[in-house]
Amino acid sequence: MEAQLLKGNMKVKIRQAQVFVTGKKVRLAIKSHLFSKWINSLDSSFTVRRIEIQSVDTVTRNSKEEVLFLKIKANIVDSRGRFLPGIVFLRGDSVGIFILLHTPKTEYVVLIESNLPAIGERRYPQLPAGMMDKETDVIQVALREMAEETNLDPAEGVMTYLTHIYPSPGACDEMIHLILHEQTMSERKVKNLQGKKTGLAGEHEHLTLKVVELDDLCGCTSDVKAHSAYLMYLKIKKERNKHENY
Repeated sequence: MEAQLLKGNMKVKIRQAQVFVTGKKVRLAIKSHLFSKWINSLDSSFTVRRIEIQSVDTVTRNSKEEVLFLKIKANIVDSRGRFLPGIVFLRGDSVGIFILLHTPKTEYVVLIESNLPAIGERRYPQLPAGMMDKETDVIQVALREMAEETNLDPAEGVMTYLTHIYPSPGACDEMIHLILHEQTMSERKVKNLQGKKTGLAGEHEHLTLKVVELDDLCGCTSDVKAHSAYLMYLKIKKERNKHENY
């Protein structure tokens, strides 16, 4: 993707076409990894005619302003000239960690409870998760987020990549990578995790651990990450049992 300033407007090259980009903080927006990733993901049958940057949320890291979220409105048509939904919220990839604790008695899943104004919920239970920003190593991000949000030691278990999901593909580019972490633990240690306070205060994380039995998970939360990871784990468990029976 190439960008240029032309008569007060910005233009970006999408395939062979020069596309006007207008709106807020255009130069910052089109140089962001979020914008580049979205442009490069577009199917070859899509033609972008114009892009408006409607909102840019930034964060300062190492004295440098970086784009955190983008909201754009694009004029896009398909190969038959039909208009396509063009309002897009760009936030990039993230990870969700399905922490499974095996005890001699049963299996438990570790959730975090947090206050989420976006959905108006207080102490909403969900899987530990975190944004990837420009990072590309999914497992490393999962290891970091697990340690920060649960205070559990990832080195005491095994990480397995499960799958990725798009929770709201009609308007948001977010891809969530789901990671399974398994470790063996005593019933006493599991009980001691219940209600533990965690999170990074500097990032306004005020979290509480909630440990539930695996079979009760879907009744405890409507978190799409948890439900998707649960289904993927059941598939893995079925395959394991099949091999053990041979």
